[in-house]
Amino acid sequence: MILVHAKDTSEEDAKVHQILTAVVRDVLFSDHHKESRNVYGTEGDQTIILLNGTGFLDQPPVSWPEEFTPQISGFTFIRGRQEAAHESHNRRLAIQLFRLSYEMDSQSPFNIIIAIMNGGGSKNGSVMGGTTIWYSLSKKGDKWVVQYRGGVS
Repeated sequence: MILVHAKDTSEEDAKVHQILTAVVRDVLFSDHHKESRNVYGTEGDQTIILLNGTGFLDQPPVSWPEEFTPQISGFTFIRGRQEAAHESHNRRLAIQLFRLSYEMDSQSPFNIIIAIMNGGGSKNGSVMGGTTIWYSLSKKGDKWVVQYRGGVS
């Protein structure tokens, strides 16, 4: 479970930034995702690609907010699109955002759905597919709680 302290929950941008930063931090540091990071990324590569979603369960596509750049020491985040695996580049970890909703609905019991995948490169081995990851979101007092709920490759 990840606790996110909201500085000013009345500001939508700050809330979204804090929630998404918690999700990205979980992807980068949680043991739950270690195998996926190793398969789809390259050890030591600190550049992460943020990919916009393509829609999920007949929902419209979801984009990372334009002003969103996680402030996580040691990492660089770039906007991009998934590129064809090119032999001259190593695998680069990409995080694709498929869903961000403050309420659960009948189409999905999860508030946040992302995927971890190779953003392009096959010099250090080609991989296909990705890992889909689910999170729940709740508010406890002035804190947002982002909780890992599972994933599937």
